[in-house]
Amino acid sequence: MNPGLPLLLRRSARGKVRYVLRRMRTPRGAFSYGLTGLFLGAAVAFQLWATLEDAGLAKPPATLRLAVPPLVMVGVVVTALSARRLYFTPAEVDLLFPAPVGRRELLLFNLGSRLGVQLLSGAWMALFVARFAPVPLHGAAATVLAFAFGFVTAQAAGLAAAAAEAALPRGARRAAWTAALALAGL
Repeated sequence: MNPGLPLLLRRSARGKVRYVLRRMRTPRGAFSYGLTGLFLGAAVAFQLWATLEDAGLAKPPATLRLAVPPLVMVGVVVTALSARRLYFTPAEVDLLFPAPVGRRELLLFNLGSRLGVQLLSGAWMALFVARFAPVPLHGAAATVLAFAFGFVTAQAAGLAAAAAEAALPRGARRAAWTAALALAGL
């Protein structure tokens, strides 16, 4: 892999942290981050309270086991069929596309730069799901990995759809999209 891409990923992450810290210094930013912290703290406290309250009781995870996999699959299908497939910010386009970087490296860079948001989303969902698992730490890890897998699967499906769309003649594209939507709905 081109050594500039991991450097760019690290610098991008550092820039996001600097942005958050800079925004936190303003009154509006401090207020919004304070409310967010209170909300997250309340959610964590509620989940801990519910876990401690149910400590001696057997937890019925059957409903969760039946409901979560189809919901995750619907999320992957909706993400894969959405118009926003593989995308780059304008700054990334200006910097990366003229560079001597291969397609696979660009794809890995895109996955690496967007995966952090999916991991945070998985961690947020793990707060609510982990207490139903036989081992809460395993349930949390499974939830985070499911979000990462869903993201990577949606990106792969989006790339496959773009490749299929490019290979089809113009008149057959509408029929192919209608068939794909019907299959997804089924």
